[in-house]
Amino acid sequence: QDGGWRAPCDLFRRDDSRPLAVMAASHRGLGPTRGQPPVYGDAAAISAAMGRAAPVMTQPGAQVDDDLHREVDQLRAELTRRDEVIDHLEVELRRVSSMIPRDGEVVALREECEVKDSRIQELTREVQKLRRAAATRGTAGAQSPRSPRGASPQASRVARAGIADGPVARYHAANQADPIDVRLEEFYNSTSSAIHFQRINKGLYRFGSTEVEVEIINQKLMARTENGWNRGKFGPIDKFMAAHEPSERSRLGIPGES
Repeated sequence: QDGGWRAPCDLFRRDDSRPLAVMAASHRGLGPTRGQPPVYGDAAAISAAMGRAAPVMTQPGAQVDDDLHREVDQLRAELTRRDEVIDHLEVELRRVSSMIPRDGEVVALREECEVKDSRIQELTREVQKLRRAAATRGTAGAQSPRSPRGASPQASRVARAGIADGPVARYHAANQADPIDVRLEEFYNSTSSAIHFQRINKGLYRFGSTEVEVEIINQKLMARTENGWNRGKFGPIDKFMAAHEPSERSRLGIPGES
């Protein structure tokens, strides 16, 4: 009667007055057969009649949002864990750095070691010379030693104190422009001292283990110590050596000369 036109939403076929969903259910044995009144209902009722659950319609973007939130949470947790690792490594780096000496300190310690090694070698050579000299001379007996011909009056007094015949190791002035050092070389090499002078600075020396200040006063070589000798005043250097040579020999185990 309507010229063959059907509305799309009616879902009717030309040769059947039932809806397609009812026809499908009838075909599967789940719906009314031809001649029975059609069953109209929603998709859930028809799907239940056909033995399957109705699909749950969700928004397409909802699942994507949930996945993104989970991924963001995982990344934040990973960043937190890595921050903890970085903090731990920074603390460890500071601890290890504090244990390592600075470059300047290392250089200073190396230089100090080199100076001490040089001093040890020098003292070792001096001890070896003194031991050889002691073994060669032995005990000189009761005869007084003679001072060298042409020796200065100071050297003669040193000889009378038991120090003559030339030193075990000659002294060489470290600075020829220093008159004190030159005079000390001249005087010391005219004695037979077994204890060596070591220059520390201008006018300051070490005689064995005794630190002594040396000056030229009234054209004479004078010495002064801080150990109480000569009441802390300058005295002739030969008297200084005569007073300290025996104790220094005894300290080093070198036999004294009569």
